[in-house]
Amino acid sequence: MVTSLGTGDKMFTWPAGILNLFWGVLFQKKRAEEALKGSGLKHTIIRPGGMERPKDDFKYTHNLECYTEDSLSGGVVSRRQVAELVSAVVMEDPPISQNMCFEVIAQTPEFAPNRTMADAMAAVIEICGEQG
Repeated sequence: MVTSLGTGDKMFTWPAGILNLFWGVLFQKKRAEEALKGSGLKHTIIRPGGMERPKDDFKYTHNLECYTEDSLSGGVVSRRQVAELVSAVVMEDPPISQNMCFEVIAQTPEFAPNRTMADAMAAVIEICGEQG
């Protein structure tokens, strides 16, 4: 499931919280996440940052970075990068991101290393394992 950055505990923080001014968008997305989590179905939830500005070539100057659930309240990522991450999650064998939630933004190379989608997910999964 692809929802939005700020859907969880950061729902009322700036800048993500601005989406709640428009018909409670983040609140509705949180309800959808909770329904999926409570369904018992295998799932992965991806919460991307803002996708309205970055174009497809954004991935050539900004690297994808995955974070644990409720880590971020702002950032941007291209639609193409999100689509590639969704594809990587679907193709996982074994499904290492099963029943997890990621927050995703893209940053310049000095803040985010250039790595594959699988490596970006593995880094946050490792952190989740250490916390759990």
